Amino acid sequence: MKRIKTSRSELNSRALRAFVGLHAAERVTEAMNAVADAVGPEPDGFTAAAARHALSGIEW
Repeated sequence: MKRIKTSRSELNSRALRAFVGLHAAERVTEAMNAVADAVGPEPDGFTAAAARHALSGIEW
């Protein structure tokens, strides 16, 4: 701990944050994939128009 100039508590805290962040991201991806599967691959008219509107303000 002296070499990296941090306490054991801080090291444990960082490790736990990294672990939760990594695994939380997997759960979010799984949930988003489940929603996409339930909705289907083809957008309806409203969704397509909303996507075009949202993306029109982004500079590519």
